[in-house]
Amino acid sequence: MVRWVFVMMSCGCGVGLQSYNQLRGEPLSEPGAYRMVSLEVIDAADVNGDGLIDNQLKTAIDAVDLLMADDFMSLGAFNERLIEVLAMPENVLLLDLAHEEGSLSLQMSAAVEASDGFEIDPASVVAFDGRIDEDLSFTGGPADLSFSLIAQLGFDPVPIPLLSARIDGYLGDRIEGSIAGVIPIDAVLDDVVDPLLISWDLDGDGIPEPEEEIRSLVHGLAPGLADVVLPDGALGISAWLAYTAEPI
Repeated sequence: MVRWVFVMMSCGCGVGLQSYNQLRGEPLSEPGAYRMVSLEVIDAADVNGDGLIDNQLKTAIDAVDLLMADDFMSLGAFNERLIEVLAMPENVLLLDLAHEEGSLSLQMSAAVEASDGFEIDPASVVAFDGRIDEDLSFTGGPADLSFSLIAQLGFDPVPIPLLSARIDGYLGDRIEGSIAGVIPIDAVLDDVVDPLLISWDLDGDGIPEPEEEIRSLVHGLAPGLADVVLPDGALGISAWLAYTAEPI
């Protein structure tokens, strides 16, 4: 599993992106047209202003931050680490676009910096089909992705699915846009949150609550944070992230 692109929990964490379904095709070009240079969870639960929650991940991060002993999981710190990793030579995310008569093909690829450019991992290619308008704004998807996340230094990477992901943006001197999807809540609890839980004093009485009590509290609160019911009945959290990509 390729480790790349996003730092989620600490400065040494990496996140990978790979196709959650069967991969389609090879990269459209070598090494691709744009490199992602910024990524952040949008600081709003209702991103498009329609009165409905479409970015519950922001709310979930805030809730976890309240349970943590310091500022480690604040949205600001979270987003800073997302951006930091994008500059790492072994954690490159490339966007490759082709369009004709309103049709769009967009592929994301994992790559590492090399002496003569970038080395793309063909197994990491994720394909989006969509449309591009005359003003060069575009939409693509859906596609199911899986982010490979290291929750903390010394931990092995774990897959965190982002289901039914859609990408949008504007194609100009740079690309600015967003990626939205659904993260199954069980994946976050079991593989990301649980490894970070430790004993600490929640009620301020000077006596740390045991780790198992903290875990029980978090797992009890988690279903209330979910805002999506997946087709198999599992609960999910909507997620919406903004990104910027610069031409290579």
